[in-house]
Amino acid sequence: MNSTDNGNNFVASDSDSTLSAKEEKPDISPQSQELTMTENTTTENSSNAERAINTIFREKIQEGMVLRGVIKALTKHGAFIDLGYVDGLVHMKDMAWKRIQHPKEVVNLGDEIDVKVLKIDHKHKRISLGIKQLMPNPWIGIVQRYPEGTCWVGKVTKLIDYGCFVELETGIEGLVHVSEMDWTQKNVHPSKVVQVGDEVEVMVLETDEKRQRIALGIKQCLPNPWEEFAATHKRHDKLVGNIISITNFGIFIRLDGGIDGLVHLSDISWDMPTEEAIHHYKKGEDIEVVVLNISPEHQRISLGIKQLEGDAISEFIAQYPIGSLIKGTVSEIKDKKAILQVAEGVECYIKISQLADEEIEDICSVLQEGDEVEAMFIGVDRKERCLILSQS
Repeated sequence: MNSTDNGNNFVASDSDSTLSAKEEKPDISPQSQELTMTENTTTENSSNAERAINTIFREKIQEGMVLRGVIKALTKHGAFIDLGYVDGLVHMKDMAWKRIQHPKEVVNLGDEIDVKVLKIDHKHKRISLGIKQLMPNPWIGIVQRYPEGTCWVGKVTKLIDYGCFVELETGIEGLVHVSEMDWTQKNVHPSKVVQVGDEVEVMVLETDEKRQRIALGIKQCLPNPWEEFAATHKRHDKLVGNIISITNFGIFIRLDGGIDGLVHLSDISWDMPTEEAIHHYKKGEDIEVVVLNISPEHQRISLGIKQLEGDAISEFIAQYPIGSLIKGTVSEIKDKKAILQVAEGVECYIKISQLADEEIEDICSVLQEGDEVEAMFIGVDRKERCLILSQS
């Protein structure tokens, strides 16, 4: 049909009409229809799935419920459980009351197990599950079952640098700190004392039900060598020990029972300077010592070497108490005082100010080496290990 101009009227031809319709008609090709239907279906399915999950979290799963599921995957931190409609996670700490290193110690891939719903995170659509919560908590009543001070037999389950864990019953493990493993071996690795799998007797030192912890000790179930030593030895006993170390404050001696005693520098020699006296001894030597003091509670034993010999000064003072008149020979004059030898191993000194009532400027004007002097014993110089005399 052709267009005609009939006055003011305009009629479109067939060809014009067809062109106009093509330009305005939307794409209804099969490919376009399929894409549109797919998008709509995907959106609808996604919405339906989300609504279904929301319904599950809102209505079908509640905290405290016990559900059946299948182990879907294991990680080093826990296990994922397929509950049929959603997945949940059992963290390793919620798998068993006892200490475990990996989930496979409790479950295996594909296992069908019961789990308890511990927590639901509605915002992130997460479910926390537990296995151990299906069993009684063994830590309840732990203080009453394992009173402090009682001894039990347990099995070593793990060694660490600072001690070992001992299982007392299923789900109950206590820590034996390395300092509580042996009376004498204090600075060694736990493997030097026990091994995994060993059955050991332990004492309960402390229990904490709230924190689920028990402190144990092995040495407390063994004889205390310090108390045994105190029961079989007393002050002034003489014995032989082996020098295990020499320090700047004394000599350590290994004694019976594997315990150590200390000879302090001041107890090595009566007369020799301490720095000089200590060089007369070597590590590994056997040496005779005297017991000076025993303190089991502090795990200390004080020993002496010089006490093996009588103290000449103490013996002299016992014979000549303060106030006695003493005769001696001047052996040396120095620092405004005269040194006198009064007995074997006993020296005295008299200061220039103690020679006379009047002032003396030069001590050599009244005393010479070799002079015999009689003076009063007035005191003891402990530092110099000398008796103090006076003529004034």
